[in-house]
Amino acid sequence: MAAKAWVQGINPYDHTLLPKLWEEKGGEPENLPNFNLTPSLYPITTYVILSPLGLFKWYQAKYIFSTVNLLSFIPMYFALLLLIRGHLFGWQAILLLALSLALCPFTESILLGQPALLAASLLMVSLWISTLESRRDILSGVLLALSLSLKPQIGIIFFIYFGFSRRWAIITSCFSAIIIVILIGILRIGLDDFHWINGWMGNLQIAFGSGGVNDPIISNRYAIFLTNLHYPLHNLISNKFFLNCAIIAIALIEILIFRNYVNINTNNYCDNLLYFSVLSIINLIAFYHRHQDAILLVIPLSLIVLLLGTRYKYYALLLLFTISPFMNPLMLGFAIKSREYYLNHCALMVWHKKIFLLCLSSYQCLSLFIFSVLLIYLAAIRTHDTG
Repeated sequence: MAAKAWVQGINPYDHTLLPKLWEEKGGEPENLPNFNLTPSLYPITTYVILSPLGLFKWYQAKYIFSTVNLLSFIPMYFALLLLIRGHLFGWQAILLLALSLALCPFTESILLGQPALLAASLLMVSLWISTLESRRDILSGVLLALSLSLKPQIGIIFFIYFGFSRRWAIITSCFSAIIIVILIGILRIGLDDFHWINGWMGNLQIAFGSGGVNDPIISNRYAIFLTNLHYPLHNLISNKFFLNCAIIAIALIEILIFRNYVNINTNNYCDNLLYFSVLSIINLIAFYHRHQDAILLVIPLSLIVLLLGTRYKYYALLLLFTISPFMNPLMLGFAIKSREYYLNHCALMVWHKKIFLLCLSSYQCLSLFIFSVLLIYLAAIRTHDTG
């Protein structure tokens, strides 16, 4: 509905207008989203990219976007297959396909109509193009810009990565493309009306503020779907400023340790994939992400498939076991039950039982953190083995 509002030149963050647009586009009143609970949080660039959907009725746009989302898996899959240099009909291709489709975030992105899958697909193709010997950095940068425009937190860490690796053509083309999309978004609403900025910032404050849908406190029933470390660590560090500082410090320490073992400008395809895997995991635990954004796990899954054909195959199985909870839909229900038990019996429990239940309820965040540590250790042992 926010994309439809932008198409009509209306403030997409004004929730007093969205219910009317919902009815105009054929949306059923009983299915009207609760805009107070889930306010419009996407940047205006998202609505520019999704604006063609605003030309259709609600039920038509829903099926069109679901189809586009589903088809976007195809270029993502082939980009990953090319990154690991697998053969189309080889065992690696079959295993990569099976593991990718087994990810719960893949199904959730399609069922919930989330742009995470489409943004991830654009990102994967951009990463693959960036590794080609005949570099097409401008095309890679434009695709990265489209991914960032759809969902900034999906690809932001890779934009930073390209900056540190001095891939200026990618950075310049990406930045330029994003500026163009932003200008299109602003011009459609009008240069004389910038109230949408206040509306967007207000929605972000509501969502991330105390009691908001993205508040990482354990009493928030929606926080269990977060993958970032804010959820489990908020119970230890209640001050949000210090909490953010602690998580940024953890991410920086992991990156610095990893850089000690793998050159950022490496031309080795295995090292590139290892770099992309570490960055994708750090992205998920350091920035705000919900469960469907864990579609980024297709990158480390590709690494696992690659490692299964080497002497590190047993380590690859350990890595696969670590992120297997994201392939088991029953785990999420188990985590929800653990959280409810914790809230109902917290006052009567001893400290070690509290910690145990907190770990169960935040298994996603903790499994990703353990996975990142294992990836860094893998980089260390590979460096030792190769001298």
